[in-house]
Amino acid sequence: MKKFWMILPVMILAIGLVLAGCGDNENEKPENGEKTEHGTYLVPASADGNVFYLDLNDYQSPGTNSINAVVPAGVLTENDLTVIMTENDQRVNFKLTEEQVDKLMAALSVTVEITGIATPDSNFRYHFGDISAGSNWNGTASFDAAAFSVIGTRTLSFVGNRSESLLGFLILQHREATTTSVKIESIKITVVIPNPNAGCPGKEEGEKCDGLWMLDCECFPCTCEMQGEALLNLNAYDGITLSGSPSMRLLDGAIFFYNRPNDYSCIDLSLTEIDEFSASWEVGIEKDKNYRLTITGKAPVGATAQITRGASPWTVHTEVDVTGEPGETGDYVTTIDKTGAELLEAVVRIRVAGEDPFLIKSIVLEVLNNGDPSGDFVIKYETFDLPEEE
Repeated sequence: MKKFWMILPVMILAIGLVLAGCGDNENEKPENGEKTEHGTYLVPASADGNVFYLDLNDYQSPGTNSINAVVPAGVLTENDLTVIMTENDQRVNFKLTEEQVDKLMAALSVTVEITGIATPDSNFRYHFGDISAGSNWNGTASFDAAAFSVIGTRTLSFVGNRSESLLGFLILQHREATTTSVKIESIKITVVIPNPNAGCPGKEEGEKCDGLWMLDCECFPCTCEMQGEALLNLNAYDGITLSGSPSMRLLDGAIFFYNRPNDYSCIDLSLTEIDEFSASWEVGIEKDKNYRLTITGKAPVGATAQITRGASPWTVHTEVDVTGEPGETGDYVTTIDKTGAELLEAVVRIRVAGEDPFLIKSIVLEVLNNGDPSGDFVIKYETFDLPEEE
């Protein structure tokens, strides 16, 4: 350890020599690559307008200090980038061009393919995002971190409030407090762009997909115009909050949830005990009173509508299977009776199991009087109105 001050300059010199030895050499330029003007790495070319590769030369943007702004040491060659990750939550931020961001803004879906290897094979995750933001930075839904060897290819779903800033970088994040060497040969991005001239054939000849549920459509993603109005958040509705990162639309007084990357992309109740400090969006209840929560909605036939705990243990309070003709949608009602103390014990989650799309028509939380409805409502959304623009 006492000799480290001597070793460090040698390491820096070695890295400098590697970089210096990777200068322009057009005679060795691979046929599938394009030499960028500002770096060493040769960006692969693509003849497909819906496929592009990220410029690995541009990996040193630090991001916000509130997460981890330590830029990993890296070595570039014409064929790859090697970075040394040394900390948990450390990120490598690959910048997209304006043209690439425009493609993501117009896309129905995006697939990321990272060709590379990590030694050791530690845990990572990635998403498109805004590296300057300390919260709400995701442009695509994240996923649970896993070994680098198994996350190479992922199709990512866009968040409901997609924007240019939220799609400006692909963020590769280390999720272990270990030292890991990551060698990346390429990052390939494939987008599906809607074709305005394409039809959406349904189950029968001449029948169209509704542009909403997409059940049994012969084309997916469907290019029909989505119904309803985009809903970016639930800030206008006290007593409920968004869980996960589904896309949402307001449709005929109901909230439609789709593009759900996981089963917890849904709604949680925001409850607090009366007379205690509460956030502006929370509603107060009393521990010693009894309450009835009733949810009405619609989901694909065969789906399971649930009211659950939103924390471990993940108890299912009640669930109902949606019935009807296969390939169609059906209405459902879920109801639980609980004391205020039970409702405050853990977050109450309203969802459909799995990743199926679903519609919530109403959410009503009512005080019970000797087991009967009292008419005293804590939450009463029998319909959901479009929030007023601020």
